[in-house]
Amino acid sequence: MNLEELSNFFTLTAELLIGILAVQGIATTFIFSKKGEWTYVDVWEFFWLIFNNVTGTVVCVFSICLMITITDVQELLEISFNFIFLMLAVTTFLFLYSEKKKKLRSLTDKEVLEEMNTPLSKFYDKIHYLITLVPFILPIIYYTTNLLSLNFVLIWVCISPWIWCAVSFTNFSGLIHHALRVVDEDKFQTAENG
Repeated sequence: MNLEELSNFFTLTAELLIGILAVQGIATTFIFSKKGEWTYVDVWEFFWLIFNNVTGTVVCVFSICLMITITDVQELLEISFNFIFLMLAVTTFLFLYSEKKKKLRSLTDKEVLEEMNTPLSKFYDKIHYLITLVPFILPIIYYTTNLLSLNFVLIWVCISPWIWCAVSFTNFSGLIHHALRVVDEDKFQTAENG
């Protein structure tokens, strides 16, 4: 893959990620107009929905900016590779911070405790821990052994924005799940009263 193909790929990816963020944002606000009130967990989920898509876009824009000044493909890929892990470190720090804040809030807020303990939330938390912590072994392996080739780095650099995008869909589905659960409970209570 040459630099022009990489540039086209990252440009298209950035545009698609911005479009996905717009669709998710509009859908979330529409659904929450039915739910009414946002909970503490909803606010964090919405933050993550935006953050993940924006981070994927930033990775694309950074790579495009590098292509303007760097013509050596290996150097470009290695700098992009390192930048991705810097962004992953920021993501991991914020993820652990948000988990701590939600757990503290769940001690005093019953609704937050309920939303954190749904099977879907627990499943997504496991996925998030896996995605944010496990990949840090990749740069260690790449720079200390010959087990990972430059082709692997190329593949990782190309798919990483899509990993953040995929995680944003876990936040999106969590938001929708919380909103629909409340709407269903309201309908059930109305039916019981009626």
